[in-house]
Amino acid sequence: MTIFPKNKLISEDIIMAYTLVDLSRNADLPVYIFERMLLLRERIISTIERRTETIHKLGLDEKFCIGDSNWISDGSADFFHASKYVQAGDYKIINTLRFWSQCFTGYKIMRLQDGAGTHSVEPVPEPYDKWLSDNRSSPDNWCHHWHSLMSYRPKHIFSPPRMLGEIGWDVEGVVVSHDTCAYQERLSLMEEGGVFARLAKLGRPPQILEIGGGYGALARAIHAHYPQSRYVICDLPESLVFSGLYLTATTGLIPDVYNGEDEFSPSSSFSLLPNYLFDLCDQSAVQFDLVINTLSMSEMSEHQVRRYARGIKHLIGKEGIFYEQNQDNTVVGMIYAKDYIKDILNYRKNIASPFPVVHGLADLWSNMPLN
Repeated sequence: MTIFPKNKLISEDIIMAYTLVDLSRNADLPVYIFERMLLLRERIISTIERRTETIHKLGLDEKFCIGDSNWISDGSADFFHASKYVQAGDYKIINTLRFWSQCFTGYKIMRLQDGAGTHSVEPVPEPYDKWLSDNRSSPDNWCHHWHSLMSYRPKHIFSPPRMLGEIGWDVEGVVVSHDTCAYQERLSLMEEGGVFARLAKLGRPPQILEIGGGYGALARAIHAHYPQSRYVICDLPESLVFSGLYLTATTGLIPDVYNGEDEFSPSSSFSLLPNYLFDLCDQSAVQFDLVINTLSMSEMSEHQVRRYARGIKHLIGKEGIFYEQNQDNTVVGMIYAKDYIKDILNYRKNIASPFPVVHGLADLWSNMPLN
């Protein structure tokens, strides 16, 4: 885990006064919301079950459509075990959805520790809140990092709702953990790069596409600032199980699930697009003001990154932009997505950060020069 120097502007007495946000401080899912989540889950599972049939029926490119590299779809990856666990999960499992999201964040929020060497699905210590207070008695370095991020006074604050097993430290009303800092970093970099200023100048609700939406946290955060926006998440359907359930629980809005039977034309606040149907999105008349990818493109194959980049080039047209933040994964036998994106998108602007960046370099890409 990254260790940050302690923020000297914040006294240790203040840091040590922060209290744990445990399960007792999380709201339980209302039954009617849980029932909506179950119906949505069935629709998403249907896109998993019909994937092979749909790919063959539509003549789609299997090398692009099937998970590869870190998301290989042979069922061996930790990510697939976590998704199957949630797909079959009862109320107790769904009510602690965040406990099983390590496959997206690399952080085991259930134990407030780095996830290295562990699995996304592991037994919950019992009794949980007592275990947490006994083993995590002092605020960790992520509280210091949060203060560093806040010292630049961002307008867009990531504040996760206290539900679904959102565990961390109460820092002036925000549940702070590694995950909170990671998503705040992305919002702050977008703000620093002028992304939100561009959206504000549109004079209409923005259309946003996120490729690889994780468990849905960034979608919820951005949509909260632009509640009239239409936000599409394109991802492996196994991932859409997480993001769809999370968004339903935390916003009360039920995402549409695109199954490829009609023309792609998102009309709801949130739409879930299985990755293997990306071609249908690209072939549609839809244009996006903002496309986002954070971290996952460097975990794909070169073939997949190039295909996405060609699609993004078309989908953003002359006015849209692509916010991309990825790490160089060549050191662990994968790729560096920027090496291939630069061959396809004409203009690139690096976002220089005034604060320490932990999760990859951020760039804006476009078809026209960026001001």
